[in-house]
Amino acid sequence: MLRTNSTKRALVEYLLRHPDTIVSGAELCGHVNVSRQAVSKAVEGLREEGFPVESLPQRGYRFQSAGETRISPSWIESLLGDIPFGHPTLAFERIASTQFVVKEFARDGAEQGLLVFADEQTQGRGRLGRSWESPRGKGLYFSFLLRPSLRMNELQLLSLATGLAVRDTLEELLDVSATLKWPNDVLWRGRKLCGILCEAAIEPDRVHYAVIGLGINLSLSPEHLPEDLRQRVTSIEEATERNIPKNALAAAIVRRFYEEFQHLCEPRGALELVEAYRRKCETIGSAVSVLTGDEVIQGTAMDVTGEGTLVVETSQGRRLFPAADVVHLRRGGDVPFPEGR
Repeated sequence: MLRTNSTKRALVEYLLRHPDTIVSGAELCGHVNVSRQAVSKAVEGLREEGFPVESLPQRGYRFQSAGETRISPSWIESLLGDIPFGHPTLAFERIASTQFVVKEFARDGAEQGLLVFADEQTQGRGRLGRSWESPRGKGLYFSFLLRPSLRMNELQLLSLATGLAVRDTLEELLDVSATLKWPNDVLWRGRKLCGILCEAAIEPDRVHYAVIGLGINLSLSPEHLPEDLRQRVTSIEEATERNIPKNALAAAIVRRFYEEFQHLCEPRGALELVEAYRRKCETIGSAVSVLTGDEVIQGTAMDVTGEGTLVVETSQGRRLFPAADVVHLRRGGDVPFPEGR
C-alpha cells in the first residue's frame, strides 16, 4: 500500500508549481524545512508512487509533467488540499476490490473522504454482482467513503451525483461529450465509459456509511474484452485520442463530486441535482426494457423522481423503479441497443 506523508506532499505541491523547471535541493530543503537527506528519501518515495520527478546531479530536481504512469497518493492529496475528501488517499498495486478495502476501513471507524485506488482489481464488481474488468494500467479504479445524512430512500441520489460529477468532469477537462444512462452509467456515443457502484450499511432509521466505487475505462481496447462486451464498451483514449492525465482526472472527479455532495445537503440541493441529471440523462425519453428480478417490463422512460426513481410508461400504466437494470431499445423496435440509445 502506498500513502503520502507531510514531506512528500509538500515537495509535490512545490514541484507542481514549477513544472518542467529544475529546482535545487537547497531550495526544496528551505521550502519544506527538512534536511537534504530527508528530501532525497522523500523523492525516492515519490518515484515509488509513480510521481514523475527527475534527479539531476549537482543541479536539483525536476517534475516532468508528461511522465505520469500511475496514481500517486501524494499527487492526489496535493490536488485536493483545500477540500476534506481524499485525505487520506491510499493506492494499491493489486487487490481484490477497492470497495472491499473501503468497507473494511469504514467498519473500523474511518472518517468520510477516505479514497482508495488500485492499479488492478482481481474481483472488480459492477451492479447486480456483475464482474468489472479491471486490468493493470487500463483504467481508473477507486472507491471513497461517505457518512451521509440521508434517508435510506435518498441513497440513489449519491449514484446520480457521482454520474454527474464524472460526466461534467470529462466535458470540462477532456472535452468529452458524455451522457448518462439511469441510474449510474456514463456513456460516450452510446457505449459505456464508466460504471458506478453505490453500496451502503443501513438500518431502518439511519445510514451508517456509503461506499462509492468507480471504474473508468481509460485505454482498454475491444480485443481485450469478452466477445459480448466489445460493442458495448468504449474508452477515454478512444474518445479523446490523447494522453490522459490520470491524477488530474481522478482528483477533478473527486472534487466535483464533493461539490455535488455539499450541494445535496442544502435545502434545494436534491431538487437541483435531479433537474441537472434529467438534462443529461439519455434514458429519459427512450424506449427501455427494465429488468427487475424475474420480470421484464418494456415501455418509455418518462422521468426521474426527486429521489432518483425511474418513471416508465408501460402498456399497463406508469411504473416506478427505485432500482433496476435498464436496457435502451432502438427507436421503433425492441432490439437492445448496447448500453445506450
